[in-house]
Amino acid sequence: MANRDAFEIPQHIIDREAAKRSDRIIQVVCLAVAGLCVLGAAAVVPSVNAERQEYQLVVDPDSLQGLPPDIRLLTKTGTFRALAIDWGFMRMERLKNEDKFFELMQLSSWLCRLAPRYPTIWSYAAWNQAYNISVAQYTPEARWKWVSNGIRLLRDEGIQYNPKSLLLYKELAWTYWHKVGDFTDDYHWEYKKELAVDMERVVGAPPLALTDEETIDAFRKIAEAPRDVPGLIRSDAKVAALVEQLGAVDLAADRTLLEFVARYMRDDIQVAALLKLDEHNPIHRLLLDRTRLLADPAHAAALETLLAALRAHALRTRYFMEPERMLELMEEFGPLDWRLPYGMSLYWSSEGDRVTKDLTAVDPNVSMNTVRLVFFSLDSMVRRGRLLLEPNFSKPNDSFLQLLPDHRFIRRTHDALLKYGKEQATIPELHLEGRYPGLLNYRVGHVNFLRYSIRQLWWMGTPKARADSVEYYQWLREFDREANGDPKPFYLQPIEAAVMAEIYEGLTSFKNAQMIINDFLFRSLDELAAGNLPAAQGYLDVARQGWEYYMADKFDDNVERRRIPSLDIMRRNAALEYLRARHVTVLKKVRAWRALELETRQFCYDKALPYMVRLCEAHAPPLNLDAVFHEPPGMKEFRELQEEQGQLEPDLPEIERGEKAPT
Repeated sequence: MANRDAFEIPQHIIDREAAKRSDRIIQVVCLAVAGLCVLGAAAVVPSVNAERQEYQLVVDPDSLQGLPPDIRLLTKTGTFRALAIDWGFMRMERLKNEDKFFELMQLSSWLCRLAPRYPTIWSYAAWNQAYNISVAQYTPEARWKWVSNGIRLLRDEGIQYNPKSLLLYKELAWTYWHKVGDFTDDYHWEYKKELAVDMERVVGAPPLALTDEETIDAFRKIAEAPRDVPGLIRSDAKVAALVEQLGAVDLAADRTLLEFVARYMRDDIQVAALLKLDEHNPIHRLLLDRTRLLADPAHAAALETLLAALRAHALRTRYFMEPERMLELMEEFGPLDWRLPYGMSLYWSSEGDRVTKDLTAVDPNVSMNTVRLVFFSLDSMVRRGRLLLEPNFSKPNDSFLQLLPDHRFIRRTHDALLKYGKEQATIPELHLEGRYPGLLNYRVGHVNFLRYSIRQLWWMGTPKARADSVEYYQWLREFDREANGDPKPFYLQPIEAAVMAEIYEGLTSFKNAQMIINDFLFRSLDELAAGNLPAAQGYLDVARQGWEYYMADKFDDNVERRRIPSLDIMRRNAALEYLRARHVTVLKKVRAWRALELETRQFCYDKALPYMVRLCEAHAPPLNLDAVFHEPPGMKEFRELQEEQGQLEPDLPEIERGEKAPT
C-alpha cells in the first residue's frame, strides 16, 4: 500500500495532460475552421476578382499586352515607390518655378512610369506641359512643342496604360477642344495650323463631294483598308506595279508618298498645275514625273487602295485612333473634318464615354463633363467646322487657315443634346417633363445653341435651311418657357422679324449699312470659294434684304450722301476687293474666280490683273498666270461697251509698291 502511494501520479501532471488533450482538440478545430475559411475564400475569389476588374483595381494584361520592361521594373519598388512619387511631385513644383522645363519633363516621365496605373499623375503631368509650361515660352513653335507633348503623353501613353480611365479621355478631349480649338491662347491659330497640316499629311485634303454620304464613303475606304501594307503590296498585282514605278521616281510606299500627295495632288485643284515649271530643271522634271504618274488614270484604283492603307496605318500608329471608330462617328454625327481639333475632341470624349459605360466606379461629374465635351465639339463644328486650309508643309505656321460655319451639324448637335441628356439624367429631379425634354444641366447651352442656329439657318436662305430654322424656332417656343410655364414673348413674333431684327437694328447709318451688307457679300464669296453655292446665294439674298430695308425710305431722299450704291455695284466691288485682298490666298481666289458669274468676272478682270500678275510672280515657285487668272470670254466686247457708255467704275487702290504679295 505504501509502494502504491509512492508511485501515484501527481494531480498536476494529470491536469497538464488533460490540458494538452484539450489544446489538441482546439488546434484541430481551428485548423478545420481555417481550412473552411480558405475554401470559402477560394470560392469567392472569382467574384472578388470580377469586382476588382469592374472597379479598375487590377491590371488587365489582355487589353494592354503587358507593360514595357522599364515600367514593369519600377512598379515593383514597393513602399519606396510612394516616397519617390511624393518627393517627385515636390521637385516638379520647384522645377516649374525655376523654369527648368526639360528637367521637369524628364521627371514627369519618371513619375508616370513609377505609377503607370494612377491616372491622376498622367493628367497632372500632361496639364503641366500643355498649359503651365507652354505659356512660359515666347515663340509659337516652342509653345506648340509643349502643347503637343501634353497631348502625346495622354494619348500615346496614359490612355494606353489606363484604357478605361474616363479622367484621361476627358483631359485629352479638353486639351484638343480648349487649348487648340478655342481662342483663349495667344497662339491658338498656330496650334490649329500645326494640327491641320499634320493631319492633312495623313488623311489628305477633303474629297470633292456633293453630299455628306459621298464624304463619308470616301473615308470608308480608309476604315476598310487592309491593315497589313506589305501584305497588300505582295497580294495585289496592280498595287505592286504602282509601287515599283513609284520607286523609279524616288517615292516609297510610306509617309513620303502621303506627304507628296498632300503637297501637290489636292483633289479640287492640282497645285502642280498652277506652278510655272521648267522641264529642263531636274527638280521640276522630277516633280512633273511624279505628278504625271500619280495622275495617270491607269493607276487610279491602285493608288486609291494604297493611299487608304497607308492612311489607316498612320492613324493607328501615330494618332492611336481607330479608323473604324472614326467612321462610326461620321455616320452618327456627319462628315467630320479630322484636320480640326473639334473632330479630335469629339473622338476622345465619345470614346471615353463608350468604353466606360459598363463600369461602376465612374465619377458622375467626370462622366457628365466628358459628355459635355461631345456637345462642345459639335457646337464648335457648327460655328467653325468648315476648314479652308492652304498648307505650308515646310513651315506650318505660315499656312493659311480660315474657319467657316458648317450648318450640317446643327441637327446632329440638337439630337445629341437630347440623347445624351437622357442617358445622363439618372435622377428624376433633373427632368422637368413638359418644360424641357433633357438634362437640366445642359438646358442653357442647348437654348443658346438653337437661338444661334436659327439665325444662321435663316440667313443662309436655302429652302431646307429656312425650314429647319422654323422647326427649331417652334421647338424653343414649346420648351423654352418662363418659370411659370408661360411662353416667352420673344417666340410670339414671326420668325423673320426675330432673326432679321439683329441686322435691321444695325442699319442705322450709311457706314453701318455698307459694313453689314459687305459682310454678307464677303460671306457669300467665301461660300462660293468653298464650293457651297446654295449658302453663297443665301447670304447674297440676306444682303439684298438688308439693302432694301436701308434704302426703303431713301430713294427719293435729296441727301445723296445717305444713299448706298446699288447691290449689283456693291457685289462687283466686293468681288474685286476679294480678288485683291491680302488676306485671301491664291487657291481661294482661284476657286472664287472660276465660280463667279461671267459679268462679274468681266468687270473685275482688268482691274484685278495688275495685282494678280504681281501675286503670281511673287509666289515661290512662280505661278502660271493663265492657270490662276484666266481671261473671261467676251472681254473685247465688254471693254468697247464700257467705253461707249462711259461707265468707269471707281477702282480700288493699288497695293503698295514693294509689299510682298500673299502666298
